Amino acid sequence: MIIDKINEKIGYDEIVPDFYDQQIYSLNPVRSWFHTNRNFIIGLLVKANYTKGKRIVDLGCGDCNWNTSLLPVHGVDVNEGMLRFSYTKGRLASYEVGDFNRTSLESQDADIVVASEVLEHVAQIKDFFKEVKRILKPAGRFILSVPYDTRFSLFRPLFFLQCLLRGYILNNGYYKKRCGHIQHFSLRSLSHILNSNGFIVDNIFSMRRFSIFAVAKIAQAQSPNYQCEDLTILIPTLNEEKTIGGLLSDLVNTYLGARVIVSDDGSSDNTARIATNYFRKNVLFLDRSKEKTHGLTASILDGINLVQTPYFVVIDADLQHPIGKIYEIYNILKLNYDLAVASRIRVQNWRLNRKIISYVATLLGKITLWLKGKKNFSYDILSGFWASNTSFIHGLIRQHNNKFQQKGYKILFDFLKIIPKQTRIGEVFYEFQTRNAGESKIKIPVVIAYLKSLFI
Repeated sequence: MIIDKINEKIGYDEIVPDFYDQQIYSLNPVRSWFHTNRNFIIGLLVKANYTKGKRIVDLGCGDCNWNTSLLPVHGVDVNEGMLRFSYTKGRLASYEVGDFNRTSLESQDADIVVASEVLEHVAQIKDFFKEVKRILKPAGRFILSVPYDTRFSLFRPLFFLQCLLRGYILNNGYYKKRCGHIQHFSLRSLSHILNSNGFIVDNIFSMRRFSIFAVAKIAQAQSPNYQCEDLTILIPTLNEEKTIGGLLSDLVNTYLGARVIVSDDGSSDNTARIATNYFRKNVLFLDRSKEKTHGLTASILDGINLVQTPYFVVIDADLQHPIGKIYEIYNILKLNYDLAVASRIRVQNWRLNRKIISYVATLLGKITLWLKGKKNFSYDILSGFWASNTSFIHGLIRQHNNKFQQKGYKILFDFLKIIPKQTRIGEVFYEFQTRNAGESKIKIPVVIAYLKSLFI
């Protein structure tokens, strides 16, 4: 087999079963950070696309140490020791020793195919993608990561130093052969390779220019519908007549059985008229025009108080939040997470001043959370796209009703200040879309309200 021949050259069989676990607990802080965060992100991407009963296949799984949640995974690798080690740890439910270009799996056997740090080792890339397409179901997801290996990436110089130290100074044969890396990727080249081999890229981003992560689907896959009777989609609105109709139509046709609450803060345009046309489609319109307190936070709080389903998700009406990500954030909650945050990995067409405002606001928010003794928040603490377990949030509101900046703009931040330390928080990743209609609600009073919320 091709993989066996490559393995003989680089000594992959000589690697100890817990090799990748050793990297996580390395005394080298950069190496530990790199492996820990890479596994964490892969795990999040898988969980965002997983529901109970789905079949996960990990090609070139190694010791599968991304699977800290012990999801049922079938592993394929040529290192039998790693497979056995992963199986005893519960990270693999089953495994096979062999070439991941020619697995024993049936066609369309997998709902999710994972290939973390594999593609850089593959000589016959077309054969590899052909096998992925063969075993992946039409509506399945392909999740992969590769090193960000370009001239100006952070990975390349550090990897060179590691190969020099471990390979030639410490005489490690595996590192002398550059760990078998024969392919090099950038964001653009990985997207091109996926597209040219029959995949559509749903999401692609880098981890500090060390690793690239991608989620893709087979090009012929149709847009699915989801049964979500236990979900409420909450949409705060203020003068959204240009987008609310199309958004509601897409939501009720995509998330079947889900309830929708439009919490309107006194729109002066046709938002109310358009939204009320959807009453017959499980949509509730909450008119807040006569309320004494107005603001995005107040609108969302009033909407949350009306939620009766076990889960809810908050999404803006301006179409900057892709509705396809609702399914991913919903899946995270179904895995017993209390809170799920959609983090912006990339923003379309923001001006420099808008980027600076966002960066400074995020930095101040994280400092505030740190001073309050909260855990390190690596995700988007100012996201307007998030979801939660309803009973969990209702409890927080009852207990801390006076802790919210009612006229504020970032209610997620208010919740993060008061959540218990043991709160399970999940994350999904998305590209913040360009606003095509309406105008931004960020004004001077909103900025002042946020600054006040730093000290409440």
